Amino acid sequence: MTRYPAGFYIKVALATLALLAIPNSFAQDAPAEPYCPVAKPNPIPDGLGLTFSADAQITLEQRREELKQAAQKPVEELPARALRWLIHQVDKPFELRDAALETLFAWDVPWFVDDVTGMLEDAPQPEKWRAHMARILALYQGRNFDKESYQALEQAAASKDSVVRKSALLELAGLCREYRYPHTNPERHRKQVELVGAALQDADASVQETAIRAAGIAGLKEHVGPVEQAAADAQRPQTQRLAALEALKTLARPGSLAAVDACVAVQELKAAAEAARPYVLVARLTSADAAERAGAYAALDELGAAAREALWTALLQPEQPALVLVKALLAKKMALQYALPPLDHTLVTGMGGDPAKNKPGHPHVRINKDQRIIVVDAEFCLESGPLEYLVVCKGENAKLHETALALDCLPMDLVYALFAAKYTYVGELRDEGKVKLPKGAGVMLSIEFEFVEPAPAGEVKKRIRVPAETLVWNSRTGKPMRRAPWAFTGSQMVKDPNTGKDVLMAVIEKSVAAIMADPNALLNTPLDTAEKANVGQDREGAFYEVNRAFMPKKGTKCMLILEPWTGDELTSADVTDTTQEPKTLEKEKQTP
Repeated sequence: MTRYPAGFYIKVALATLALLAIPNSFAQDAPAEPYCPVAKPNPIPDGLGLTFSADAQITLEQRREELKQAAQKPVEELPARALRWLIHQVDKPFELRDAALETLFAWDVPWFVDDVTGMLEDAPQPEKWRAHMARILALYQGRNFDKESYQALEQAAASKDSVVRKSALLELAGLCREYRYPHTNPERHRKQVELVGAALQDADASVQETAIRAAGIAGLKEHVGPVEQAAADAQRPQTQRLAALEALKTLARPGSLAAVDACVAVQELKAAAEAARPYVLVARLTSADAAERAGAYAALDELGAAAREALWTALLQPEQPALVLVKALLAKKMALQYALPPLDHTLVTGMGGDPAKNKPGHPHVRINKDQRIIVVDAEFCLESGPLEYLVVCKGENAKLHETALALDCLPMDLVYALFAAKYTYVGELRDEGKVKLPKGAGVMLSIEFEFVEPAPAGEVKKRIRVPAETLVWNSRTGKPMRRAPWAFTGSQMVKDPNTGKDVLMAVIEKSVAAIMADPNALLNTPLDTAEKANVGQDREGAFYEVNRAFMPKKGTKCMLILEPWTGDELTSADVTDTTQEPKTLEKEKQTP
C-alpha cells in the first residue's frame, strides 16, 4: 500500500469537503420555490376544464365565468384541491388565481385561512399577491368574524417583512374604522394602537408612512402627536408629510392647525394642506378657547363650498362634539341657497272666516282663494331617519315616524281648502304609481319657520321660507329631493268599518304628501323615484331620508304653504331624481 505524506491526506480531505459544499452553495443561490400543500391535479376535475386548459384561445373571462359557476355549486374535495393548487402557482395570471380564490372563499373550505396566511408569508410569491392576501384575510374576517383570520392579520402587522407588515396594517385599520372598534371592541382597538405605534417608530420610512396612513384610516387619535410632527417636519420625505396631512382629516385636534399651516407655504404640500384645513377647523370648533371656536366658525363660514365635505363628514359622526355648530354652518348655507321670497301673510285669512263679521275662521288653515294660497300650521317631526312622507296630519294612525311635517288640521280641512282654491283634482293614483300632471294642475309646497343659527357668539334668528323638498335628502344623488309640483290625487274612497259610510283613506291614515307612491295620500309626487321610495323595499332606486344638515329640532313650529304651479307641462327631465351615480364609500355624502 502506497503511503503519502500526511499533508497529502489533509489536502484530499479539504478538497472533498469543498466538493460536498458545492451543491449546498448552489441551493442557497437558487431561487426558493413557492410552497404548495397539494400536488398538481391529475386528472382535471369536471367543471374546471376551461380554468386549467392550456389552450391560449380560451380567454380569461371564460375561465372566470367557469369559476363563478363552480362557486354556486356545493363544494367537492377534488375541485377544491385543484383550485388549492392553482392559487399557489406564481406562474399563473394574478386575475385567474384571484378568481380561484373567490371560489374557495365562497365554498368556505376549512383550510382557507391557513393557505392565505401561508401565501402572505411565502417570500417567493410576488409582492402584489402577498399584499392581496392581507386584503383577503380582512374580507374573510368581515364575513366570518373569526379569531383565526384576525390573529393572522395582527401577526402580519408585526412582521419583519415590510410588504406583509404594511398591507396588514392598512387592512386592520380598515376593519377598525368599519366596525368602530373603539366602541365595539376596545381590546382590538388597543392592539391596533400598539401595532401602529410600533410602526411609527420603525427605521423603514415606508413603514412609517404606512403607519401614518393606518392611523388616519382607523381614526387613532392616540397618535395625532406623531402625525402632526410628520406633517410639520421639513426633514421628512414629502410622501410622509402628504400622508400625515391626509390623516389629519380624521385625527385633527384644535392644536393641529399649526402643523397644517406649516405646510401651506411649501408648494408641493399646499394643495393637500388646504384640503386638510377645513377638517382641522372643524376640530377647532371644540376648542376650550372661545376665541378659537369663533375664529374657526368664521373661517369655515368664509370657506363656503370648500368646507362642505369636512362639515358633512363631521355631521355623519354622532359623537362629534361640535355637532351643533357643524349643523348650523351647513344649514346656514342651505338657507341661503334655497331661500324663497317671504310670503305676505296679510293676504290670507282663516278658512271659512269673515273679517267683516268678525268671524276668525279655521285657527290653523288660512287661505286666499283668488291667489290660490293656502297656509297650514305644522311642526317638524324628525331630526334623522328614513322618510316615506313629506307631510301628514296629526292624529290617530298618523305615520309620524316617517314624515318630515305634521299638520295642525284634519285631512278633510285640507281637501276643502284645495277645492276652495280651485286646485285641479287629477284623479286617483294609477296602479303603476305614475302621475301625469296637466299644465297648471300642480301644487307647490314650501315651508316657513324661524331659522335659528347657534353661532359661537350667540343665537341668530331670522324668518325664512324654503322649498319643502329641502327637508328631504336623496341619499343616492347626495342632494335634497328634486323640487317639483305635487299632484292632487285626492286619496281613495272606502267604507268606514265602524259607520258603513264612505270615507277617504286619507282621513283614516292622515297621509297628505307621499314621497313614495301612495294612492291613499292627498298629494303624490310625479318624480320617478316614487315607486322605489318605500323604506321596506330594496333600495336600488333613490332612497329618501331626513336632511340632517337642515332639519330644525323636533317640535319646532312652522307653516306649510301651498301655491299653484304656473310652469309649463313637465318633461321627463323635470321629474327625474335618479340619474346621478350612487356615491362610493370613500366619498361618503356631499352637501348640495
